[in-house]
Amino acid sequence: MHRDVFIFKKEHEERGQVILDKFLDETVDSDYTGLIGICGISGSGKSEVAWWVARKLYKLGISSHVINLDRYYKIPAKDRNAWRKENNYIGRKEMDWNRINDEVYKFGDNAIKVLIVEGLYAGYVNGITFFLDDTIEGTDHWRKLRGKEDEEDEFRKYIVGEEYADILSGMRLYDYKI
Repeated sequence: MHRDVFIFKKEHEERGQVILDKFLDETVDSDYTGLIGICGISGSGKSEVAWWVARKLYKLGISSHVINLDRYYKIPAKDRNAWRKENNYIGRKEMDWNRINDEVYKFGDNAIKVLIVEGLYAGYVNGITFFLDDTIEGTDHWRKLRGKEDEEDEFRKYIVGEEYADILSGMRLYDYKI
């Protein structure tokens, strides 16, 4: 969500409804309390879907909070590309999992019933996880429209490819692919 612009499509509502239905079905015995992880490639609509689900939960009288994982990188956004080039690494190990886990732990100590974690690597959280299935080509237009892509930036294209490969490598961990 770094420098994000929300662009809502009918698809976001449809995917959000699938997530909401699955979550409500799976948590009925726990009074609709739990954690939802929404992951996928950049431009797949993670932020929009998370917002939609939170809004629908609110309308059902179920409190929720959305955490965007873009805020939990170890390296600040302005320094990340230089760090990536120097360390030749792009992937989930860039995340500050200690801070993320602290946030999840804090969630258990308050009145919020549903924590929604959205981001590239949200499939690695301990909850009901959803992978928003899309392709690099399928999301390219949306990344450009949101100002997240420079058509001439080959390194950014490389980053998106590496992130996507890392997300796909964790596919077995995700509960649902939508």
